[in-house]
Amino acid sequence: MGAAIQALQDASFNEVEAIGLQWRISRIRSSDLAKVGVAAFALAAKNENETTESSIAALTPEQAEKLASYQEAVVCAGVKQVRPFADEAWEDVMLMISETRASPAEGRLWIGSLPAKAITVLFTSIMELSTDEGGAAERLTSFRDAAGAAVNA
Repeated sequence: MGAAIQALQDASFNEVEAIGLQWRISRIRSSDLAKVGVAAFALAAKNENETTESSIAALTPEQAEKLASYQEAVVCAGVKQVRPFADEAWEDVMLMISETRASPAEGRLWIGSLPAKAITVLFTSIMELSTDEGGAAERLTSFRDAAGAAVNA
């Protein structure tokens, strides 16, 4: 694999810690982000003067469920691997929306098995990486600058 392709690949992943485990997450597709963004904007647009807490309190149960399902879908799409300690090997994991499709022995874990705090941390990290607030563009620029400096030297 070429250096540029490897740099692109590396910039699309990040590692985060949640609930005492290390998670390797990846950037998710723009279409997945659009679904989450549209739902969040629609709910936020209800009343611009409300605080976040009052906006959440004003959600109907159906709206809250839909928003939570988008959050879970993002986490399922973005989580790739997990490990208990930094010096241990990564384990591939697929988070499943459907509990019936889960099979821990085969690396498929139901999203409902994770504590809410883990889902929140993972969701936030995946959204940051996917919207480039995770610095992927800066990491690629530094790779390019280093490669350019080496070529021009």
